[in-house]
Amino acid sequence: MLAIKWNGHVSRFYKIKTKMIDIKLIFRYYISEVVYPSVDTLIVSNADLNLISFEGFRKEIEKRENELATKIRFYINEGNIVPPEFWCASWTSKIIEDSINVLIYMNGSVGQFQEFEKYIESKNYKLVEIVYLKVNDINKLTELAKQKYPEIYDQTDAFRKEIEDFQLKRDEIVHYSKSKYKVTINDFFIKEINL
Repeated sequence: MLAIKWNGHVSRFYKIKTKMIDIKLIFRYYISEVVYPSVDTLIVSNADLNLISFEGFRKEIEKRENELATKIRFYINEGNIVPPEFWCASWTSKIIEDSINVLIYMNGSVGQFQEFEKYIESKNYKLVEIVYLKVNDINKLTELAKQKYPEIYDQTDAFRKEIEDFQLKRDEIVHYSKSKYKVTINDFFIKEINL
């Protein structure tokens, strides 16, 4: 509380404390749950978590019939990155106060990540941690994928390139983020993610 004396009268102003909502990000190359378990099944936490996954977002967008959903579907179907102005509003609409909101998977460049930062800051959300599950053994993942889904993952070189491209962009974001947030790098094949 602030007290200001003016013409012999004391005026009192109460500072309104705005509550920040904590956000955590998990980066992991998306692959079918048939090949490797989904991120949400690996999370261990005593906190109240609200998990928001790209896969859940994608399934929801497939069902929606509006202009925004149509634009997002176009980017997804073309295999292109969905610009932040299209997905930020949809993802953040799922954020719950008094929970730790965990956004699972995020594609894009450093520039798109910076747009995401601006958006969440404008909503009074606070990014507190990034957990990066990096594929340290690409051969292991490509072989596992080929065994489980030979009809989909038979083009090993193309699959490897896709993983490398994804990780190159994640590495750039992690490098940019290290001085700003808590950043943890674990192996893709980790059995538990502690949040």
